[in-house]
Amino acid sequence: MNNKDYIHQLTDKFMEGETTLKEEQELYRYFSQGDVAEDLLPLRPLFTGLAALPSMYEEPSTTDRHEDGHTALVHLVVRWTSVAAAVLLLFLGGTAVYRSQNYSEVIVYGHKSNDAALLHHEMASTMQQLEMQPENSVKAQLDDVLLGQD
Repeated sequence: MNNKDYIHQLTDKFMEGETTLKEEQELYRYFSQGDVAEDLLPLRPLFTGLAALPSMYEEPSTTDRHEDGHTALVHLVVRWTSVAAAVLLLFLGGTAVYRSQNYSEVIVYGHKSNDAALLHHEMASTMQQLEMQPENSVKAQLDDVLLGQD
């Protein structure tokens, strides 16, 4: 049998999902070389890409299986450091959101202020100028603005 016919049969078998590991490796070798049949050239990127992937059937080397204690310790420290950093970021983000939700600020005469006494004084004087009763109205307004209560 001709080598090109054999490769065509292997390619068809591969597309059907019926190849063995050895046959797949033959296909990878064939498509990685320079002389590929003209009609199979469109399949070359597929097989060269698959050949570049690590095989899940390869036996790991002894150095991969048995890391020394120092390397394992470094991996453990890096893993726990990244977990601690993520927890710290979540805590700081939550604190910032909590503080931003419990903060009231008003603008009095063009200046930002969060002083409730200043706000009370300015509202009382404004309401007196409008001939309103400042005691009840100011308290209700302040409760609405600063405390969000009805």
